Amino acid sequence: MKRRLGRLLMVTGVCASLAVSPIVAFASESESEVVVADSVQEQIQPRVNWSGTAYLAAKQWCNVTSSNNLFPDSPKVTNDASNPCSIKVRIVNEAGAVVGKEKEVEVGKSVTMDQIPALSGTYTLQAYSEKAGNFTISID
Repeated sequence: MKRRLGRLLMVTGVCASLAVSPIVAFASESESEVVVADSVQEQIQPRVNWSGTAYLAAKQWCNVTSSNNLFPDSPKVTNDASNPCSIKVRIVNEAGAVVGKEKEVEVGKSVTMDQIPALSGTYTLQAYSEKAGNFTISID
């Protein structure tokens, strides 16, 4: 039983490594020689990706969206060109403490927020406007 389980785990591990690692073979000068190059050029950058409309009350911080971050993230926030005015944005953690610096986003422009540490729990993007209304905001 242990031997079968060991073989199964070995075969599963080999299959998983082949599925993840691309293998490229090149023709060689002699028929008996095979040159194999193994390379992984995949970069994983998981991030918040949200776009929508949020109602912002005048002159108060309003929650726009929240996310659990397993990886470090520096979200890019865009204030849509159709919005009536510039907005201020900030990120707060679960305790309500501001993470990084508050930034102003002009109409039709984007800013990149300061980095949010990995595994730091849920964080929320908040926005502030001088005028009340619906604002189209994108977070990438």
